[in-house]
Amino acid sequence: MRTTGWVRRGTAACPALVQARLLAGSGLRTSEACGLDRDQIDVDTGVLVVAESKFGKSRQVFLHEGAIVALRDYQRCRDRWCPAPAAPSFFVSTRGTRLDAHNITHTFAELVDAAGIQAPVGRRRPRLHDLRHSFTVATLLDWYREGGDVQARLPLLSTWLGHIDPKSTYWYLNSRELHQMGEKPQVARSTWQRNGICGQSVTAV
Repeated sequence: MRTTGWVRRGTAACPALVQARLLAGSGLRTSEACGLDRDQIDVDTGVLVVAESKFGKSRQVFLHEGAIVALRDYQRCRDRWCPAPAAPSFFVSTRGTRLDAHNITHTFAELVDAAGIQAPVGRRRPRLHDLRHSFTVATLLDWYREGGDVQARLPLLSTWLGHIDPKSTYWYLNSRELHQMGEKPQVARSTWQRNGICGQSVTAV
């Protein structure tokens, strides 16, 4: 999929940009966003259904107002430019087919290049999947700042993200982000390991 194919129709019609807004506000996986069909997103109620995703789990996700507006605008543009798509998917290519997660990730990288976004020294450039990580970390940081019981809330976030248990959610945190929470990484890891929150062989996606 060529970036310019949709961008020249306006940013509201560019599925990579709209998916970025969706992932940043919901924590969905890129593959889940590409897999959404039109009847799985209700822009009037702000609810979408992720069906049979990773691990065979299905869940409802409630959308932020900003994501709802972006999806509604995209829906109007999509129906205008592609009134008879070849697939039932919510997000479609310029050919009316379902978007491929690999291709949309590549398109997002092209958009990052076009925007002139450079990675700081020692860091990599933003990737589409990073928005899921950012959503997770921002949620945990908010909970810590509120002074709530993060450990008790972690299963809720795991369910939201489609993880099988809180152990997977734990691995979204790296040392830098733990320091932002005001905890030393070694202390936090030891505490969470004692309480069964994290293990050595779990990888989150």
